[in-house]
Amino acid sequence: MKTIVRIIHGSHLYGTNTPTSDMDYKSVHIPDARDILLHQVKPVISIKTKVDCRVKNTLEDIDDESFSIKKYLNLIAVGDTMGVEILFTPDQFLVESTFEWNQIVMLRDRLINRKCAGFVGYCRKQAAKYGIKGSRVACVKDALNWLSSINSQKKMGDLDNLLQEFVNCHEFTSIVEIEQPNGILLNHWEVCDRKIPYTVSVAEARRIFQMVYDNYGERARMAETNEGIDWKAVSHACRVGTQAIELLTTGIITLPRPDASYLLQVKKGELPYKEVAEHLEFLLEDVEKAATNSSLPKESDLDLMDRIVENYHLVEIQDHYALEPHFIRE
Repeated sequence: MKTIVRIIHGSHLYGTNTPTSDMDYKSVHIPDARDILLHQVKPVISIKTKVDCRVKNTLEDIDDESFSIKKYLNLIAVGDTMGVEILFTPDQFLVESTFEWNQIVMLRDRLINRKCAGFVGYCRKQAAKYGIKGSRVACVKDALNWLSSINSQKKMGDLDNLLQEFVNCHEFTSIVEIEQPNGILLNHWEVCDRKIPYTVSVAEARRIFQMVYDNYGERARMAETNEGIDWKAVSHACRVGTQAIELLTTGIITLPRPDASYLLQVKKGELPYKEVAEHLEFLLEDVEKAATNSSLPKESDLDLMDRIVENYHLVEIQDHYALEPHFIRE
């Protein structure tokens, strides 16, 4: 295979590396001509020096991942975080770079889009896991109090008008339709990302929201003691949030990150849990607003992506078989 770009990735690229940080490399390659013709292309080739996946990486460990050109462009099309980062990697982090890669970088404005799926998805996951914004807690509490005043045997669907009134008066709550396996759309009452189908009883809804409320209470306790926090994961969420906002508003990503010192503080657990968790909650809201107002295209130029893959594959095949003709032998 022909590597067209290889970069230093991870904390070294973001500017958040510590003396014990391992080395991460990401590459994009054009597959071998024979693999292309025989449809045997491996989308991802991964090499890791660490044998035991249950153990954290050390300074000596190396993670090296290479993506076929087709797989890589597919990552860009769905808004994958890592894929977009490679497009904006500055020269000092390029281990290897070719003419083919320079062509792709020149076309990146037609390749990126406003989806930012990887950015928003990761940020939302961590916000839901660690978020403790007071208004969310209050919303769940109000939902519990309201449910306590209603006959526990009733179905949620019997309360549609009352639910609409509750939604109109509360943030972090809505009525959403979700398609069921049989294709039928079913209304759900959503409170702080937890969805309750209209088919369940009031008693069951109360039980579920009580668990949500108790979980918020546990997070509040953790906020006071900074216990049980995956600070590295939280720092990643903060980083991808600010990267997404920059990409959606300016069309670029700055690497290393301008807020690297703050991210490093988060990564080391030097800031109060509550402060960081609330920052992450608000950051997610800003990302979603930026996505709505972004001037980036809704979709990547998929035809251009297909032509890039077609041209690079064709050249690889022509070059290979012009220099090394293969003949069928008995």
